[in-house]
Parts: sequence; structure tokens; C-alpha cells
Amino acid sequence: MRLKFFFFLFISCTLISGHTATASEAKELTPIREMPKLMMFDGFADYWGTISWGVLAPDRIKVNGSLARVHQAEPALIKVLGPEFAVFEKEKFRTREDQWSYLRKLSRNNNNSMHYYIIADIYYDLQLSGWFKVFEWTIGDLSIKAFLFREDQSKTPRVWLLHLKPDSSTEATIHETGPEGQILVREGDRELQWTLSNNSVVIGDLKTKN
Repeated sequence: MRLKFFFFLFISCTLISGHTATASEAKELTPIREMPKLMMFDGFADYWGTISWGVLAPDRIKVNGSLARVHQAEPALIKVLGPEFAVFEKEKFRTREDQWSYLRKLSRNNNNSMHYYIIADIYYDLQLSGWFKVFEWTIGDLSIKAFLFREDQSKTPRVWLLHLKPDSSTEATIHETGPEGQILVREGDRELQWTLSNNSVVIGDLKTKN
């Protein structure tokens, strides 16, 4: 998990957009020093609740022996998670200001300490502008959303955020393991292991029902 807890407001940000702004667009760009602050979270993350029915934002997801991860290129991601997915959000262009607004909405929808620090890292540091889309996979009783970005349409999209959500209607048991309970395990259609220390997830094989 990214842990730049107290440094986001002091980061010197660089605009990395591949979109060439016109003179009029350039005048409308908000200086980074004037960007709206990301609202602070209302409460600390309930990790047991998150793995039961909430939304995880892992850096890496291991499934079928392969890794889906943040910064991964779209073809490699599809090779790991499979060709059967839904386009949750069609590709569209967002300015830097649009992306700030989008991230603030994501933060409001997942208003806890874990998501705040992950989103804040992206919000204050990356300054993304370009083409965005979201793919969604269903694996057993788990939903995985991959948020993809490319600076311009001649480039390959890459993952800038992953969301994993268990189906809260599925019967599942939760327990902890590992040193100091640093690994939470959800026993559902597939075993889900979440290592808190590095914010990584392992999805087990589909269980056969007796």
C-alpha cells in the first residue's frame, strides 16, 4: 500500500498529458498550485468489512498464477484476466481538471483512510490527462475493475487503478493469518487472500461444490 501519508501537498507535480492544448485551452488550465484539495476521509478503513462487502484497491492481483497490476499495459492485463470482460466506462477524453473531479468522486464513494491514501497519491502526483476507460471482469463471486489511461490514442492504455469487490450476497467466512494477522482470507466461491502490508491479493481456484 502506498504510504506517502503526509507528503502529498508538498509534491512538485508535473503535467504529463500527451494532449496538446490550444492557446484558449491553455488559458483555461488551472495552475496546479490552485487545484482543489482532496477531501479527507471520514473514518479509518475497516479491513474485515472491506474484504467482506467493500471495495479493495490492490496494487497487484494474482490469479491463475499470473499478475494483474497497476501500470500494466492493456494487452498483458487481458492476458491475465481473460478476454471476457465488460466495458464499464467507454473511452473518453478527460482534462486534468476532469480527472481531479473524477478522483474526488471516487474518494467520496470509498470514504476511508485506505482509499484516501491511494487516491491522493494519484491525485497530487500523477496529474493525468488523456483518454480513460474502465473494464470489468467477473471471477466467481468477485468483480474486478481496471481503470485504464493513455496520453493519446496512438499509445497503449495502462492501468492506473484496480478495484476488487466481493459479492456481499454470497455466503463467505473471513479469518486472518500470517504474522500479526497481516493476511485476511475470505472463503467464498474462490479463496481471496489480501496481504495488508503490500496491498496485494491472491485469488484461488474456483471451489467445487459437493
